[in-house]
Amino acid sequence: MTQRFQRNHKQVASTQTTIKARRFGRRRDRPMLALGLLAVFLALLNGSVADECKGCQAYDCFEDTVRCGEDSYLLKYGGKYCRKFNDPETTKSFSPIGREFLDCTTTCLKHFMQNYINSTSRRPPYSSSQCSDLEKAAFDSHVKCYLDCDFCTVCKTEKAALFRVYEFRDFLRWSAIKQMFEVLKQCGGPHKCFALL
Repeated sequence: MTQRFQRNHKQVASTQTTIKARRFGRRRDRPMLALGLLAVFLALLNGSVADECKGCQAYDCFEDTVRCGEDSYLLKYGGKYCRKFNDPETTKSFSPIGREFLDCTTTCLKHFMQNYINSTSRRPPYSSSQCSDLEKAAFDSHVKCYLDCDFCTVCKTEKAALFRVYEFRDFLRWSAIKQMFEVLKQCGGPHKCFALL
């Protein structure tokens, strides 16, 4: 009876050791499992944020980050014209070359803004002077993006479509006027772009 008891006791002890080892192993695995689940959750969360920030919605997301306000460049100019130029009714009035310009410019301006916000050491919310700096940098980026996307050709062939989209009052800001004149100067002057044929 004692041998049998000892044998059973050894089996129970062995089973308990195995269970403890499994539990210990599980405990060690728990942080890894938690980290794995957290990584999956963050990936899904980032995916949904990225989905919300695609296209011209990116400007709303930029504004949510920097919080410059309703009258900021991001909402009153960048986002507004992104939506206008990417509206299906607007794109129909452009030729294939004009549509390439629209796609190129939209991508260029959004990438610039994303890089600007990510690369600065400013922490949101932006101060008034930081919002002014953002607006100046954004308008300056228009010159490069427009020229890189072949505005000098498009302005000659897409005059009517361009004039239908832009609102005159938006060119009453000094930064917009400066940007427009710099682009036109690089294209050879306003007469090169907008001369009547």
